This record gives sequence, C-alpha cells and structure tokens, in this order.
Amino acid sequence: MIVNAAFDLATKIGWVHMSITDIAKKANLSEATVCTRYPTKALLLNEFMRHIDDLVLAQNAPFDEFDLERDRIFEILMLRFEAMQPYKEALRQINRDLPKEPINIIANGPSAALSMTKMLAAANLTANGLLGITHAHGLLVVWLATARVWLQDDTPDMTQTMAALDRNLRRGEKFLKILPRLTLTSRAQPIS
Repeated sequence: MIVNAAFDLATKIGWVHMSITDIAKKANLSEATVCTRYPTKALLLNEFMRHIDDLVLAQNAPFDEFDLERDRIFEILMLRFEAMQPYKEALRQINRDLPKEPINIIANGPSAALSMTKMLAAANLTANGLLGITHAHGLLVVWLATARVWLQDDTPDMTQTMAALDRNLRRGEKFLKILPRLTLTSRAQPIS
C-alpha cells in the first residue's frame, strides 16, 4: 500500500523531507503511478483517514441502545485510536511536521469533519443540516485535543487517552447543551 510506504518514510526521514519520488521508490512503483493516485501528500493523509474510518465502521458497535450518547461516542472514538495504534510512530512525526506544511492541514479539514460525521453515525447519533455540521466540527475539536494526548500516551491500555477523551467529551457536552440535541437513530449506513 502506498500510504504504508509513505508512513514508513515519515517515521524515518520525516513528512516534510519525503517526496512523491521517495514514496514511489519505497512502494516499488513508478513515480507516475503514485503521482496519478496521490499528486500531493495531503491526499495520502486523506486516504489514511478513510482507511481508519473503514476499520472502525467494520466493527460491531460495542454498546447498546441503553448507553448514554457520550458513552457511545467515547467507545467509537476509542476504537478509532486503537485502529490508529500501529501507525503511531509515523503519526507522531507527521504531527510534528504538519505545521511546516499547512496546506496538508487545510486540504484535509473537510475530510476530517466527514470522518467525525461517520463516527457520530457509527455511535447512532446523527443530525442534519447546519446542526450536523456543528456537531461534526465540535467532535473534531474533541478528537484533535484528545489526539495530542494519545500521541504521547505510551500506556498499554491508553489510560491517559481515555481520561483525556472523557474530559474533552464532557467539556463538549456542556457546550452542546446550548444547541438542539442529536437524534438517536438506528445504526446508520456508512457515509461514503
């Protein structure tokens, strides 16, 4: 997989220092093949997010209809962190390098918000229109704040990450109390 080659290189030489040519060599593909599929490194991050979305959505929901909304989204986001665990070293380096290439952040903002929409749906929480956009972006803020902790959390059971996620969800919940409630739905179909 091209993304795996890129993440391996990111761990070794850094995100900003690697080129599409480097990725092609690492993946044993022609530069034209890689460039056609991923003309920019930002698209590699986008593909990675979709891959993680797919891994999370393929799992059976670890909750039932009696669980609180916060508990459901907590479980889904922890599944997401677990899915990202094998890529942690690369993601640490990418996180350090992203401020040097802000276009990657800007280019992936909409995809990150879409990922959070999928996570809300996986937790049986949906909202449409402007309200849905607001909830997805709010969850993205929670996700990003927690991801900073996750990147530094080397505990085997992700204790620090779980504590940070719980804390950030509670903060977000206080803010959301001024907005209309999310609606409980049956397990929604994945958004593609």
